[in-house]
Amino acid sequence: MQNLLRFLKSRYFLTTLVMLVVVALVLLVGSVLELSAVYQLLAVIVVLVVFIVVLAVGFIRANQSAAKIEQSIKAQAQQQLMSARPDRRAEIEALQERLERAIEQLKQSKLGRGKRGKAALYALPWYLFIGPPAAGKTTTIVNSGLNFPIGTDRIQGVGGTRNCDWFFSDAAILLDTAGRYTTEYEDNEEWIAFLETLARNRPEQPINGVLVGISIADLIAADPHEIDAHAENIRRRIDELVKHLGVRFPVYLVFTKCDLLQGFVEFFGDLTRQERDEVWGVTLGPEQWEAPEVRALFEEEFDRLCEALSIHRIERLGRSLKREERNRVYTFPLQFAAAREPLGRFVQQVFLPNPYQE
Repeated sequence: MQNLLRFLKSRYFLTTLVMLVVVALVLLVGSVLELSAVYQLLAVIVVLVVFIVVLAVGFIRANQSAAKIEQSIKAQAQQQLMSARPDRRAEIEALQERLERAIEQLKQSKLGRGKRGKAALYALPWYLFIGPPAAGKTTTIVNSGLNFPIGTDRIQGVGGTRNCDWFFSDAAILLDTAGRYTTEYEDNEEWIAFLETLARNRPEQPINGVLVGISIADLIAADPHEIDAHAENIRRRIDELVKHLGVRFPVYLVFTKCDLLQGFVEFFGDLTRQERDEVWGVTLGPEQWEAPEVRALFEEEFDRLCEALSIHRIERLGRSLKREERNRVYTFPLQFAAAREPLGRFVQQVFLPNPYQE
């Protein structure tokens, strides 16, 4: 079912559908105007030629853009290799070869061919994953349910992405940034150059979104000043990306390590695989996130999640459970509800309107 939906949303299907609609309109207009079959056929041929030219131009541009992205990665890697200490060059060279080999495998794989072969680096969506150290970003990616044709082993970046790990899934390219990238602000010229390469060669969407990973357990344990510091670091990085990419993009806030809350495992232990794959969260539009009352909006949706937990708790307590399990199931919604204040404060600080960036 997911493959069918993906096909129906694909550019190939939509392009073919548009072409068929245009051809049908041409034939309809030709019939209304009582044009001869020859003229109608010529009109259809013109439409087909135009579509073929448009597809060919798009194919060529995609290949060229993907090649430029790959060349930039290699050039930055070579620059890093040349400027490295002699005792580190072998290590950097090995990392460079591994990344280049992974990119080549991507282009030659079924995934690459499905995404126009050499244009895979351009055609696949790109997502950046940011967050503080030990936030569980890598674990989130590996256990996301995505399919990784090249393997789930992280591929350490080089050059401008040397503080990132690459993950190539059949749905997207994910860059898992090092935790210190979020907490230590420094002017990384190579990283900025890499972002600008994406902006030049993927002008419509340099990246398709940013995932922000933050441990819910850490936020609950943090005091207000620590929460504000986390939020300021995250917002600084988001603003940096907006500045250098020159576009706005979706931000997906992921509260990780919920399994550390008492009762999480017992509470959700009866879910089927399909139920576990469902999204548990909320989507707010740009106009809502930018509103001054963003915290109130978040807390309203958070309360709805708490209500859903309370309903499921009744169902869960009706099952055969040991006494300790029953206590944990009963406690979990209370544990989750206790996160309302720190999470609301964090969201408010991360998404404060910034007139200098809008």
